[in-house]
Amino acid sequence: MEPGEPLAVRGGGCAQEVLRALLPDQDPYRGWTNFEFTNGGAIAEVDSLVITPKGVYLIEIKSWAGKVTGDQGTWVQQRPDGSRQSFTNQAAVNSRKVKQLASLIQRNWPHNAKVGPPFIQSLVWFSLAELR
Repeated sequence: MEPGEPLAVRGGGCAQEVLRALLPDQDPYRGWTNFEFTNGGAIAEVDSLVITPKGVYLIEIKSWAGKVTGDQGTWVQQRPDGSRQSFTNQAAVNSRKVKQLASLIQRNWPHNAKVGPPFIQSLVWFSLAELR
């Protein structure tokens, strides 16, 4: 990617490959993709968890084409073929996952640790450049 180029996949590229290519292959950068965790019996699926010097990010990747509109409760994707599909607000969904993961980490964090558990930030990434 060139400096200033939008972080977007063109055509059929894999969003997770783009994300992986953007992360330096050195400490303290780390990334995990496509995993699940459980908290209180609920299973949560994670697209990507990334650790950088700037923070920890739980990333929900949406490789949607067409147009997305919505509000605090519902997002609507209008696909290039004109069909429409409604989704629960994905920012809210990902924020719930962040809270579940933070709770799980907090419960398992060593009580005598010199630092507290990380603050995890929620991010929804629309990975296709064709999305409006």
